[in-house]
Amino acid sequence: ITSGQQHSMEMIANMFEGGRKRFIMEEPGYDGIRKVFENHRYEIDPVPVEEDGIVLEPLGALSSALLYVTPSHQFPTGAVTSIAKRRQLLQWAEDTDSYVIEDDYDSELRYYTNPIPALQSLDIHDRTIYTGTFSKSLAPSMRTAYIVFPKSLIPAYKAYYQRYNAQVSPLHQLALADFISGGHYERHI
Repeated sequence: ITSGQQHSMEMIANMFEGGRKRFIMEEPGYDGIRKVFENHRYEIDPVPVEEDGIVLEPLGALSSALLYVTPSHQFPTGAVTSIAKRRQLLQWAEDTDSYVIEDDYDSELRYYTNPIPALQSLDIHDRTIYTGTFSKSLAPSMRTAYIVFPKSLIPAYKAYYQRYNAQVSPLHQLALADFISGGHYERHI
């Protein structure tokens, strides 16, 4: 549980500081995320977006990286990445020893279409770092987001953050957990 999406990205950037210093992201994309990785001195590789999400061709020349995507609702274009392209992104991550950071910031807010499975739910190679926030669906002032790491990154997370204090109030966390477990969040959506 983190205090917002930029805090989530800060944690991820810290975990990969020892080796990988390449960050690939959609262009156009969310500048707040770009700034986090620039501040950590990552090499930023912008990749264009087309009708169905990030263009795959430029990824062929890039490897051993973190790739940041918003596949369920690309920011700011609104493009939705097809299932076929999602599978290709996951295969690229496996083939290049990379990780995909999936920012699923508002996938639960669908008005005209059914939800598309998250990239993370399709990942058989353990290469997706799944992130999201409750800012759009509940309240921006809560400053509550989350990261779901693949099992392979749990030891690295624990090694880096085991002694850190929670950045989100335990009271907010407990209230949110109760809201979700009681079925109230689903009804709210």
